[in-house]
Amino acid sequence: MTDQVLRVISVGVGGRARSHLNALAALPEKFQSVGLVDVVEPAFHVARQITGLTDAACFGSLTEALAAIECDVVGVFTPGHLHTSYMEEAIAAGKHVVVEKPFTCDLAEAERVVDLADARGVKLVVTQNDRLFHPYPWLREAIAQRRYGALGAITMVHHNARGVPFNNGEPPMHLWHQASHQVDTLLSMVQLPPRRVRGVNVTPQHSAWHAEPHVCAIIEFDGPVVVSYTATSDAQAYEMYVRVECAQAALTVHGTSTNSTDCILRVTPRQPGNRYPRAEVFPFGASERHIHWAEIERSMWTAFWDHAVLGADDECSGRNNLPTMRVLDAILRSSQEGSVIDL
Repeated sequence: MTDQVLRVISVGVGGRARSHLNALAALPEKFQSVGLVDVVEPAFHVARQITGLTDAACFGSLTEALAAIECDVVGVFTPGHLHTSYMEEAIAAGKHVVVEKPFTCDLAEAERVVDLADARGVKLVVTQNDRLFHPYPWLREAIAQRRYGALGAITMVHHNARGVPFNNGEPPMHLWHQASHQVDTLLSMVQLPPRRVRGVNVTPQHSAWHAEPHVCAIIEFDGPVVVSYTATSDAQAYEMYVRVECAQAALTVHGTSTNSTDCILRVTPRQPGNRYPRAEVFPFGASERHIHWAEIERSMWTAFWDHAVLGADDECSGRNNLPTMRVLDAILRSSQEGSVIDL
């Protein structure tokens, strides 16, 4: 077992980046933060506190940082529409890359970056953490093991009351900023190739958002399995609902808070002829319910270390994320063209 410590330069060190910086700090046997890049000076203050780095390790561009500091990994935590240029610069320099979702805001760019990473022999991972939140891993396992028979359909409805529009990125805004998470989660549960997509991106009449905050999509898979997805970032109140229809039971998750511990999971066994069958609340233990952001971030960085150092597969690698990007692209094209998109 190697004891290699990977040196990391982080680009875009405000907001979500801080959870990554904390994860790196919690894994000193695997990672060392060696540089910080941002165009907003105040962002460095908290980042320096987390990493213990000085002003000498802070730069206004990745180009400057790469010229001044030796590193093994570049973490890209900027707004999504800026990801591609930073990833390409890091890969050209022979550095591994960890990038926040969305991978990119363009399928062709994502495919190009994956090919560049393969050609340069470096690893590339997208931090799709939503798939790891309770109770999605449990649902994925139940589906994979056919615990309740063959999968037939999944319905996901997700209303997020953000209050204000996203202040960065490419339109349609929900598609790239939130659907990139949720579509990835759905694909991780189905574990089959998506075949056809129908999609709509829309701005409801009451919305003040300047780019579409509402998405509806039907995704067809081999099986046949069908997934319906309806979600918005411009809701009046938070609520999420997931229903997994299997041959022998319906599995439902309902939550009214962004705190995942508030989700209720029910298993309703097939009861022919009974329109209102009795359901059971699945007995998750306290340790299973209380899965925190920090634990998930650390697990993702540990998986990346295994990927980069030991050569282990990473389910969130750039290449493994391309099916998610293809579905997002298909939703966008279907909405624009008013047609069904074959994948």
